[in-house]
Amino acid sequence: MRVKVTETILDILQGGAEATIDLFDIMTRTYLDSYKEARKRMMGYSPGFHFEKRWADEYKRKMSFYSTLSRLKKDGLVSKTKNESGTFWKITAKGKTRQKKEKGRIMWTSKVRKSSVVTIVSYDIPETLRGNRIWLLGTLKLLGLALVHKSVFAGAVQLPKEFLSELGRRDILDYIHIFEVTKRGTLKEVS
Repeated sequence: MRVKVTETILDILQGGAEATIDLFDIMTRTYLDSYKEARKRMMGYSPGFHFEKRWADEYKRKMSFYSTLSRLKKDGLVSKTKNESGTFWKITAKGKTRQKKEKGRIMWTSKVRKSSVVTIVSYDIPETLRGNRIWLLGTLKLLGLALVHKSVFAGAVQLPKEFLSELGRRDILDYIHIFEVTKRGTLKEVS
């Protein structure tokens, strides 16, 4: 609710700023030109001034960024310091450890090779493992597979062994079925 109020206020302020710029533009012209321009804008023949970006959208983007920083600070992954020059954010030792761990997990996505057979990944991960489902969705897209149906991805790629290892590490292998479609039209289960 609070965000909607803020967006509405920002839209009103932006409209007022645009109208002020329009009025200033009209008033700084010669008498005859200002009258003609005012009539054009009132009749809708001349568009008038508009900012390229909507202030409310910029506000939401900034708030999303700051809320992410706040969450990272709460998790102890970054720290915030202030001095006379301004505010600085720095990654903590815990954050560096987490960063190295995540980089190691994602590195294998660059090892994906094209394949002559189509790989189909179907999954039914329970709501209690929602974080793993979100991870799987993002990873399948990174690997080059496309969503073909709800909970079914397909693509002509060879899945890296590290991907299967990560599925096992996350203990979600039981909820996932991986098939390869060969040229002969048969299905061969990979896992």
